[in-house]
Amino acid sequence: MTSVVSSLRFLNYSIGDVLFRRNYDVVPENIELEFEFSAHAQISEDKTKAKFKLECSLFNEDFNEGKDPFYLFCSIIGDFECNGKLNVEDLQLNAMSILLPYLRSFITSFTSQSGIAPIIIPPINVYNYFSIDPDHIEDQENQSSHVINDITESE
Repeated sequence: MTSVVSSLRFLNYSIGDVLFRRNYDVVPENIELEFEFSAHAQISEDKTKAKFKLECSLFNEDFNEGKDPFYLFCSIIGDFECNGKLNVEDLQLNAMSILLPYLRSFITSFTSQSGIAPIIIPPINVYNYFSIDPDHIEDQENQSSHVINDITESE
């Protein structure tokens, strides 16, 4: 049974940042959803605590030359406990898998209360999404494409 128990324990999450800009020149009907994720992590020196930040951007900040109905950037920060044996690769995939449903739910709820139709981010295979484009995940420790950026203690 211990082989299926995760070395990562999810403590809580909070919404970090939210930036919403609406383009009133475009009616948000039958739009093709454009979104992008990025991720950042921090593991304590003794590998018993971790923070993970997952960010999502919907559409372009410049409204894609006026064609996008809005721009939304948001982030979620998760706090985790570890058993001291956690490596960064395990943290990135597990933490993203845990936090992504919360972020998807926030985006749907936020957009539904913003005067537009609710935006529903489709379920994402975290492993495939971040494996396809290694630029989404970066590392300051060993420059591996499967490790993630460090976030500061203040976040």
